[in-house]
Amino acid sequence: MAGLHWGEVRAFPVLARPGSFWAARGWELNGVELDVEVGRGFAATPAPGAESIAYPGLFRAPAVRNWRGAQRLITKIYWPEAAPATFAIRIDDRPGNPPYAERFQKEFAATQGWTAVEISAGELAHAAGGREMRLERIAQWGVFLVSEGPFDYFLLGPVVLDMQEERP
Repeated sequence: MAGLHWGEVRAFPVLARPGSFWAARGWELNGVELDVEVGRGFAATPAPGAESIAYPGLFRAPAVRNWRGAQRLITKIYWPEAAPATFAIRIDDRPGNPPYAERFQKEFAATQGWTAVEISAGELAHAAGGREMRLERIAQWGVFLVSEGPFDYFLLGPVVLDMQEERP
C-alpha cells in the first residue's frame, strides 16, 4: 500500500492516470463500479441495484493535498449517449461531506464523445458559497453525473493539475 501511495505522490501533479500502477487504488464509488481501461480511461458503469442512487460517480483523496500553485485542473469525460448529460467536478477542502456552499463544484455539459474540461485557478479558489478554498489542504476530489436516469457507462480520462513553475 505504501508503494502505491508513493507512486501517486511521485506522479503529482497527475491526480489520476489510467494505466499507472496506483490508478485503481483509493477510489470511493457512489453507485458505480470502476474498471481501469488502459488507453481509454476510468470506466464507470452502474453498480447492480444502484438505479435509485443520486449522483453516481467516483471520488478520491489525493496523495498530495497541497494544490497551491495550480493554474488549472484538466481532464476529459467520454459520454457515449446521443443525448447530452450534465456532470460535475467537486473538490472538498474539508473532510466528510461538506454542504454545497462549502465546497468547490462546477457543472458542465458533456456531449457524445470526449468532452475536454478545464477549470481555472480563479474558479478553483472559491467554494460555491464564495468562501476562499484552502488549496493547501484538499481532502477529496471527484467527478459525478448530475443528470438523472439510466446510463450505460462514462469514462474519465487522466486528471492533471497544470502547476506554476515554482510552488510557493
